[in-house]
Amino acid sequence: LWDLGTGKPVRRYVAPASPTKLPFELDTLDSAELSPDGSRVLTAGFDLRPGVFDAATDRQLLLLAEPDGGAYRALYSHDGKTILTLSADGGVRLWDAATGRLRFVLPHPRTVLDAAFAPDDSVVATSAGKTVRLWEARSGHMLAVLSGHTDDVVRVAFSPDGRYLATGSSDRTVRVWSVATRRQLALLHRTGAVTDLAFSPDGGLLASSGADGSAEIVRHESFLPLEDLLGLAAHRVTRGFTAAERARYLGTGSGSGQGGTATTPPP
Repeated sequence: LWDLGTGKPVRRYVAPASPTKLPFELDTLDSAELSPDGSRVLTAGFDLRPGVFDAATDRQLLLLAEPDGGAYRALYSHDGKTILTLSADGGVRLWDAATGRLRFVLPHPRTVLDAAFAPDDSVVATSAGKTVRLWEARSGHMLAVLSGHTDDVVRVAFSPDGRYLATGSSDRTVRVWSVATRRQLALLHRTGAVTDLAFSPDGGLLASSGADGSAEIVRHESFLPLEDLLGLAAHRVTRGFTAAERARYLGTGSGSGQGGTATTPPP
């Protein structure tokens, strides 16, 4: 844990190794993050059991009982009540953050590459292979499968208002989806395989990076369909449009939304 003001380390957390680790295997920390309130540190590694530490005292508070020992990523829900782990055995597990109790496992046919909670924690998005799955976070019920990418989907990110999901792939595209309708709204082409992506805090910008060393930032006006732009505008104004606003919002063309499909599993 580092002090942002001085750039110096202030705490060090060491998670116990997996009980199944062979003597020649190294303990590798693959992810670490603070809880939303900043009081706890969550660590994970492919050959390390996910651990929760007190951020102030370094004391270990929880050790999650992964069946094969390790998890290559762990993240908190936005309310801090749930921990999601991407496990070494390929499973996606959701845990009670207070007790460490396993709630349920999200079944996946392939190793999951990324996962994210919606801002209100009602939905979880996971990517594996060329598809993205949406799950009900409370029950683990699968809501839909988003298809359209032609190579591995390596990153998923919700917009701050939870209305959109951006997916980045090794096929050198970023796709933007409506969370409510599961419809693909935009297809953005990159010069290299996508390595990361994120929305700005106000949701107005979408940034992505590529394996070719490039980075790209686009405004939502450049890729969202007209009806979605009007919806955003309606939330931001409480009067009629001015001439300038009409030119900005009503005169904006939409991005290409073709090529993506969603399937909804039976209840």
